[in-house]
Order: sequence, then structure tokens, then C-alpha cells
Amino acid sequence: MEAGDYSKAIDEFSKVVEAYPNLIAGYGNRGDAHMALATEDPTQLEYAIADYTAALELQPTSQESTSLYERRSRAYVFSNQPQLALRDLERVIAVQATNHVAYWLRADCRIKLNNLAGAVEDLKKASDIAPDVAEIRLELARALKKTGQLNKAAAAATAYLKLAAPGDRAKGYEELADIFTAAGQDGRAIAQLSELIKLMPNDGAAYRKRGVALLKTGKTDRALTDLERAIELDANDLQAIFQRGSALLLKGQFDEANRDFGVTIEKAPGFVAAYLKRAVSRDASGDWEGAVADLTLAISKEPRLPDTYLQRGRLYLKKGQHENAIKDFTMAIERKPSIVAFRARGKAYKAAGEEEKAKEDEAEAVRLETRKRRGS
Repeated sequence: MEAGDYSKAIDEFSKVVEAYPNLIAGYGNRGDAHMALATEDPTQLEYAIADYTAALELQPTSQESTSLYERRSRAYVFSNQPQLALRDLERVIAVQATNHVAYWLRADCRIKLNNLAGAVEDLKKASDIAPDVAEIRLELARALKKTGQLNKAAAAATAYLKLAAPGDRAKGYEELADIFTAAGQDGRAIAQLSELIKLMPNDGAAYRKRGVALLKTGKTDRALTDLERAIELDANDLQAIFQRGSALLLKGQFDEANRDFGVTIEKAPGFVAAYLKRAVSRDASGDWEGAVADLTLAISKEPRLPDTYLQRGRLYLKKGQHENAIKDFTMAIERKPSIVAFRARGKAYKAAGEEEKAKEDEAEAVRLETRKRRGS
């Protein structure tokens, strides 16, 4: 039905409600029409909730009320009122323990409320009740990924691909690629993204993700090809532009890399990683002052990152500015004590002639190494 048809239906059901104010179906059907319009006009959700509530206040039969509670819960879910939706869904599940839709909806509510463990259990229950519903497996994969259960997430996404219609499989390939990326299995992620690109040859994000994965596996030329394609498809994809800069940096094409990092910074001044990468590129091309300036800007925008201080400290140390280097390494240690930071500061102390302090930092680095080996 077209939106105009639903609007006409609302008018007709309103006449029914006016003539028969105790007719439960009149309110329920009008609520359904409002829900149908809510995909384009979210303000319709409020009217749907009001109609379902009015119907429930007329003391319907158990079967009628269960249906109304489920329908009202959908409206609450879509209007981002998960607590109220949960209340209705508990009533539905108490009566219909095999209602897979109710468990599915409750999982959505629990995700919104950061109860991921509960959501996983609901989605497992829903998939047990309705094993042939592909979308439940996909939602289960996403929930498992959020809880860090990546092997189980991959199994759920694979199950989705087996159940999904050919035209719906792109979502499964994308989800599997994201899972494998999170697991550090970039080769497997590349395989899934390649399948996705076969189905969606104009999906710029898929090319960008595959380009990043190729970059991680050392396939820089292939990565550049994918990143170029991603930018062709979406000239405003800053992540693709930034990653192309990273690939160009690896190839020693510093001017081109600086151009991409510069575009990223111009369009997104808070993109701290772009300052860090441009600093590396500028330093490699002999622009020490420009590198320090970029790192100083990065620190001004995000002063909590220890690696930025480490990077700038190394630049100061390279120029023999020992005091500045020690200050930056100390800032890095204050934010995150690490083997690398203590060793770097120890090196700076030694270069500055402060042997005792250098030995103390080396001893601390050894202590951290020992703790790391023991897993404590």
C-alpha cells in the first residue's frame, strides 16, 4: 500500500472508533496504519502507541492483548523506548514462550540497554525456535561480535549466508569481513570482501575495507588500487583518502602522502591520526620542523595519547634536544607506563649524561618485560 492508502485507512478507522468507541479492533487497526506510516514519518509512532494503549484499556481477551502488547512493543522499540518495550515483551513471552519475534525484539531492547549477554541469549532462543529465519542469525553474529565471541560470531554469520537469499548475502559477507578484521585475520577478511565486491561492485566502503586489509598484509600496490577505486566511488570518503596516504607513505611517495594527509586534516581537523602519519612522512622527507609541528598540533587536539609524545620525543632526541625529549617521554610514561617509553627515556638520559637515571629506566623496562612474560 502507498502512504496515501494508509492515511485513508486512518481516516476510515477514525470514523469506526468514533462510532464504536469500545471496538478494540478499531484502535488496533488504526495503530497498525500509523505504524506503517512511521517508516517515513516517525511522529506516527506516538499515535500508534496511543491507539494500542487505548485498545488494551478496553480489557481485550488474552489472545488479543498478547497481540496488542507485541505490536505496541514494536512501536516502543522504534521510538527508542526500550524499557517500555521490555515490559510489554515480558507479557508476550509469558504467554507465548515460542514466539521468536518477541525474543528477537527483546534482544534489540537489551542491546540498546547494553545488556549484550541477555541479547545473545534471546537471539539464540529465537534462532532455536525459528532456525530458518536468516536475519536472526545475522543479528546473533553482530551481538556475539560485540561481546568478543568472534569464533561464534563467525559461525552465526556463516549460518546466515547459508540461509539467506542470493540478493541478501552481501550483508553476510560484510559482517564476516568485519568479524575476521576484529580477529586480526586479514586474509580471511579480504576473501569475504572480495565476495561482497562481486555482488556490490560500486560499494566504495567495501573497496576501502579491502584496501586497508591488503595494506595490513603488505600488499601495498593492490591496496592502492582498491583505495583509488573507493575514492572514485566516494570522493568524500576521508578514511579512504587517509589510508591511501598511508599506502603512499609506505612506498616512499612522501609528497603524495602529505597531500592526502593534508586533505584529511583540512576536512576533519580533529583527525589526530592524520597529523601523526603526516609527521612520519615529513620527517622521512627531511622536514623535521614540519613533523614536530604536526605532533604538537596532534597533542593540542588529543593530549591523552602516549604515542604522540613518544613520537615527538624521538624527533627531539634525534636533534640532540635531550631535555625536550625527556619531557615528552615522561609525559608518555605518565599516560601509559610501557617498556618502549622507559627505554626511550633511558636513552635520552644517557645521551644527556645522566647515567644513573638511564639505569633506573632500563631496570624498570626489564621489570615490565618480566611481568609481561609471566602474564601478570
